[in-house]
Amino acid sequence: MINDLSAQSRVPIEWPFVSIIVAVYNEERRINMCLTSLASINYKSEYEVLIIDGMSTDSTSKLIEEFCVNHPNFKYFKNQKIIASAGRNIGITESSGVIVAFTDGDIVVEKDWLTTLVGSLIVGETKLAGVGGPNLLSSSAKFGERCIRFAASTFFGSGRSIQYAYRVQKKYVNSLSTCNAAYWKHKLLEMKGFDERLLSGGDLDLNLRLRKKGYLLKYIPEAKVTHYQDESVKSFINRMIYYGILRTKMLKKHPLGNIPYILLMLVGLVSLLLLPFYIKYFPYILIGYISISWIFAVPLVLKNKTIPEFILTPIFNLIEHVTYFAGIIIGAFK
Repeated sequence: MINDLSAQSRVPIEWPFVSIIVAVYNEERRINMCLTSLASINYKSEYEVLIIDGMSTDSTSKLIEEFCVNHPNFKYFKNQKIIASAGRNIGITESSGVIVAFTDGDIVVEKDWLTTLVGSLIVGETKLAGVGGPNLLSSSAKFGERCIRFAASTFFGSGRSIQYAYRVQKKYVNSLSTCNAAYWKHKLLEMKGFDERLLSGGDLDLNLRLRKKGYLLKYIPEAKVTHYQDESVKSFINRMIYYGILRTKMLKKHPLGNIPYILLMLVGLVSLLLLPFYIKYFPYILIGYISISWIFAVPLVLKNKTIPEFILTPIFNLIEHVTYFAGIIIGAFK
């Protein structure tokens, strides 16, 4: 955890020097693609890229070292603690920029990504601590991945999380993802960086702490990155269980910042307890669930013409909701 609060930054008049931090682990398949995209961005000033490797066991470290040889503004560090929050803290400590941007090793950024993020941050309000954008699904994504993304992008699926590509308006939000975000460095230092006691979910925790201090976070839809992930139904189930467990941890640490989730959890528990009393109405409940799932998916299907994904939306919504709730229950007893 970062303890040095002496390095305070002034709001720049011109485009500032920026540090991009990439915490990675076993990304040999995509690290060159990620770093090449970061080397090709059109930023209006100078920037550096700090790659923090969490002791990868594949050839990731070798590929990073080879890339840095020909790119002097790229720097390589090892993260002995392995967890991503510790890696990002190393990046913050070693960074020289007044603004710190974050992305991941399986991400490809667009050429104007950094300019869009930084431009939105430097003209923002005094209380604006960070900005972030969506991560897009790659054009090579398999059908199952497209179905998962489509279902999760509806309000019924996940409240239309800011990570997904279908939100088209700038908006103040409660949290940003470190796969696509930029913050004022001095405000990260004020928060003492990421909580290294958390094995994951450090970005969610950081954002909640910033919001508690009265700082603002803003979603910028034009700041796009593409997320190259190989997701199957099995990995989706595991991820949603994991997110449920993580949410329970956040409920324990930040109860006032998670009131909507507490209410949803209570509704889910009451529904589960009352299940024996309305089991005979299950067919009608299922029909209602499917109908609601499709109704919330209509705007997306009209915009994106994704009929097959639309048809399967209720199935993936059901998988998402059941496994997420299962994760919450598991987390409550951990």
